[in-house]
Amino acid sequence: MAITWVLEAQVPASKQTALRALMVEMTEETLAREPGCLVYDWYLGPDGETCHIIESYEDEAALLTHVEGFNTRFAKRFFSLVKPRGLTVYGALSDAGKKALAPLNPVFFQPLEGPKA
Repeated sequence: MAITWVLEAQVPASKQTALRALMVEMTEETLAREPGCLVYDWYLGPDGETCHIIESYEDEAALLTHVEGFNTRFAKRFFSLVKPRGLTVYGALSDAGKKALAPLNPVFFQPLEGPKA
C-alpha cells in the first residue's frame, strides 16, 4: 500500500530563491534514483511563505530509501532554508518507518478498511 505525506514548512521570502534551486536538485535526483517515488510535488501558499511538499511512495521500503537518501544528501541544506510546521502521514507504517519520520513529529493517519479506489 502506498504511503503519502504532506510536509508543511515556513519559507522566509529571503530564502525562497535558494529553496527553489534546492527543490530542482532534490526533485531531479529523487525521480532519477528512486523508482518507488510516485509523487513529489512542491507548493507555495497564498501567504508566500507556507510551503507544502506532497510525497507518495509505493511502499514503506521506497519511503525508507527516500528518507535515507534525503538525510545523506539534502537534510542539512533543506532545514537551513525551511522551518517545518507539521508532517501528516497517510498509510500504515511499521515501527521502523515511524522512527525514520519521528524527528518531524508526524501525525499518522491509518487507512480505513473497505473497497479500494
